[in-house]
Amino acid sequence: MTCLERELADRGVSCRSISNGRRIAEGGLPVIHPHGFLPREGDLTDCRLVFTEEEYHRLTGQVFHWALSEIVSHLRHNTVLFIGLSMSDRTCAASSPPL
Repeated sequence: MTCLERELADRGVSCRSISNGRRIAEGGLPVIHPHGFLPREGDLTDCRLVFTEEEYHRLTGQVFHWALSEIVSHLRHNTVLFIGLSMSDRTCAASSPPL
């Protein structure tokens, strides 16, 4: 659980963390971690973090990468709030309408 997810839970907002290709059937506000995250507790074997631009482009260069599919799906069907994103990323710029 991240600080954002903990704060949402404290305010009574149901949320679910998405950080790999597995879809979770439970409901709640999806919080997507396309670059991975380290949980405060639990198993770390599935934790994959993206640190470099090269790693990022290797992942996003895959047509069916889970994070791209998940994000595009949410962009098409929902209002989305980006936190911690510069919006100068060329992948985001290509998939987002101009502001």
